Amino acid sequence: MLPSREVTDPGPARDGMAGGTEARRPGLPLVSVITATFNAARCLPEAIASMRAQTYGNIEWIVVDGASTDATVELIRRNEDIIAFWSSEPDTGIYDAWNKALKRAHGDWICFLGADDRYVRNDSLEKMMRLAASGPCNFVSGRMRVVVHGTPIVRGAPWDRARMRNYQVIAHPGAVHHRSLFEQHGQFDVSYRIAGDYDFLLRAADSIQGKFLDEVVVEMGGEGASNRQLLQVFRETYRIQARFPGIGRPRAALNFALAVIKAMLRRLA
Repeated sequence: MLPSREVTDPGPARDGMAGGTEARRPGLPLVSVITATFNAARCLPEAIASMRAQTYGNIEWIVVDGASTDATVELIRRNEDIIAFWSSEPDTGIYDAWNKALKRAHGDWICFLGADDRYVRNDSLEKMMRLAASGPCNFVSGRMRVVVHGTPIVRGAPWDRARMRNYQVIAHPGAVHHRSLFEQHGQFDVSYRIAGDYDFLLRAADSIQGKFLDEVVVEMGGEGASNRQLLQVFRETYRIQARFPGIGRPRAALNFALAVIKAMLRRLA
């Protein structure tokens, strides 16, 4: 169970509790931004700069580090003024770190920003939250620009439950989830290394009322785990689909083959 939404003040700094927050504006829903880091000193400064620049007025930034051995923790300490909570200890991967952060999150809305990601505009979160407030919804996503070997590729489409059964349609980095989705469907499955967000969205699919911001919200660097290990992404996606009701092994195998062929064609282009 996630903590009560009534708790929005992280309190004094102690043992990794930085106590920093963005400016708080009464009446705005609190957004918890979760970032998992591990030896991210080279790319983390851009994520930090984009968080500092956000104009949305009620943000709680939670950073969970996996016991980095480079300068990541030093960077986190230097930016405690905008971090509500941080910790550094061994974990089993991104989803273990996210689950730890979810236990600390007090936000009405929750999103995940990778250490190698950055919001492309100062008002990215503000626009997402404005859309969330415009009518019934519990999930808002936008587009994501991925830079691979210097080549920008734009990904992300509106939430589509039927298409999600074949592949990950939406751009998950920067997407905002209403906390009720985690209260209803639990946390991330730590047995996955890369595709745990896809597994969660499929589990929550029947509950999701999605909205889409038709512009690039987040830029992901080429160091993102899903970019480095495409074959593992495909394997985990197959595993998720094969055991998911209504999809099954034959369809999952076909989707796996199509994904591999498309990836090969992109590399040859």
